Amino acid sequence: MNTACLSAMLFFMLSMGQAGAQEQFPSDVIKTSSGDLTITFIGHASLIFTFNSKIIYIDPFSQLATM
Repeated sequence: MNTACLSAMLFFMLSMGQAGAQEQFPSDVIKTSSGDLTITFIGHASLIFTFNSKIIYIDPFSQLATM
Protein backbone atom coordinates (compact mmCIF):
# COMPACT_ATOMS: atom_id res chain seq x y z
CA MET A 1 0.00 0.00 0.00
CA ASN A 2 1.50 3.33 -0.97
CA THR A 3 1.84 6.30 1.37
CA ALA A 4 -0.97 8.32 -0.23
CA CYS A 5 -3.43 5.43 0.09
CA LEU A 6 -2.42 4.77 3.69
CA SER A 7 -2.74 8.47 4.53
CA ALA A 8 -6.20 8.62 2.97
CA MET A 9 -7.30 5.54 4.93
CA LEU A 10 -5.95 6.97 8.17
CA PHE A 11 -7.69 10.30 7.55
CA PHE A 12 -10.97 8.50 6.83
CA MET A 13 -10.73 6.36 9.97
CA LEU A 14 -9.91 9.30 12.21
CA SER A 15 -12.62 11.47 10.70
CA MET A 16 -15.22 8.79 11.50
CA GLY A 17 -14.58 9.30 15.18
CA GLN A 18 -14.91 6.81 17.99
CA ALA A 19 -18.69 6.31 17.77
CA GLY A 20 -18.67 5.64 14.03
CA ALA A 21 -15.93 3.04 14.31
CA GLN A 22 -17.64 1.23 17.14
CA GLU A 23 -20.96 1.01 15.30
CA GLN A 24 -19.46 -0.58 12.18
CA PHE A 25 -16.73 -2.84 13.57
CA PRO A 26 -16.55 -5.30 16.49
CA SER A 27 -14.89 -3.94 19.61
CA ASP A 28 -13.98 -4.96 23.14
CA VAL A 29 -13.79 -2.80 26.25
CA ILE A 30 -11.14 -3.48 28.87
CA LYS A 31 -11.72 -1.83 32.24
CA THR A 32 -8.58 -0.29 33.75
CA SER A 33 -7.97 1.77 36.87
CA SER A 34 -7.34 4.81 34.61
CA GLY A 35 -10.47 4.36 32.48
CA ASP A 36 -11.81 2.12 29.75
CA LEU A 37 -9.61 0.93 26.89
CA THR A 38 -11.65 0.19 23.77
CA ILE A 39 -10.05 -1.99 21.10
CA THR A 40 -11.86 -1.97 17.76
CA PHE A 41 -11.00 -4.61 15.14
CA ILE A 42 -10.97 -3.10 11.64
CA GLY A 43 -9.78 -6.05 9.61
CA HIS A 44 -6.77 -8.29 9.02
CA ALA A 45 -4.42 -6.88 11.69
CA SER A 46 -5.72 -3.30 11.82
CA LEU A 47 -6.97 -1.99 15.16
CA ILE A 48 -8.14 1.22 16.78
CA PHE A 49 -7.27 1.78 20.43
CA THR A 50 -9.36 4.42 22.24
CA PHE A 51 -8.26 5.48 25.71
CA ASN A 52 -8.84 8.73 27.65
CA SER A 53 -10.08 10.67 24.59
CA LYS A 54 -7.07 9.57 22.53
CA ILE A 55 -7.35 7.43 19.39
CA ILE A 56 -4.47 5.31 18.12
CA TYR A 57 -4.81 3.62 14.73
CA ILE A 58 -2.63 0.54 14.21
CA ASP A 59 -1.99 -1.02 10.81
CA PRO A 60 1.16 -3.15 10.95
CA PHE A 61 1.30 -3.79 7.20
CA SER A 62 4.48 -2.61 5.60
CA GLN A 63 6.24 -3.36 2.36
CA LEU A 64 9.32 -4.06 4.48
CA ALA A 65 7.50 -6.99 6.09
CA THR A 66 7.50 -8.86 2.76
CA MET A 67 11.29 -8.77 2.38
